[in-house]
Amino acid sequence: MEKLTFKQLTSNILYKTFGLRQKSSMQILTNWLEDSKKQTISSYEEIYLNQFKNKIIQRGSKWNEYELTEWFIGPIISLIDIEAEYISMFAQRDISAQVGDFELYGRPDMMIASGIDSPQEPYFCIQEYKQQTDPNGNPQTQLLGAMLVSQTLNNNKKPVYGIYIVGFQWNFMVLQGIEWCETKIYNADDEEILDILRILKTLKDIILKY
Repeated sequence: MEKLTFKQLTSNILYKTFGLRQKSSMQILTNWLEDSKKQTISSYEEIYLNQFKNKIIQRGSKWNEYELTEWFIGPIISLIDIEAEYISMFAQRDISAQVGDFELYGRPDMMIASGIDSPQEPYFCIQEYKQQTDPNGNPQTQLLGAMLVSQTLNNNKKPVYGIYIVGFQWNFMVLQGIEWCETKIYNADDEEILDILRILKTLKDIILKY
């Protein structure tokens, strides 16, 4: 069986080999964003987010990928406190699955999955890059590879959610079956950082219903 890493994936491979099709809109993504508008932001959360917004404006261009994750992405994700009895946040964990005639494998930067000491069913994957282009691959196609493996592992026909982050730009995605869709870019260096938290809070509600 031929093996492919997430880093090897291109848009052509995802389209021709795995049949993925990008949609301009999907109801499940529309519902996610619409529901997020109902979320409230506490005064504490707003102060906290403004501190991080100022930090990325001042320091973001100087951070490497690890610093961006440690000092910006991780703290924002932790605000939603996603961990539950059998749901955990995992970082740099290998996942793999047979998808069609290929074994797909790789290591998402972060994921939210069922499991305690290792990920079992991944619900949400995060891929992060400091720069828009990188010699090690495209963050969008790598994320889609991780989501495709997650969907195969879950085997429950439910959508898989994800984000790829480039510097201060956050792109939310959904994959259901062979169809995927992504949002516009949300900029974490302006007031849209509040929208980012609202979307993450709604994601938590979605995952806890699984």
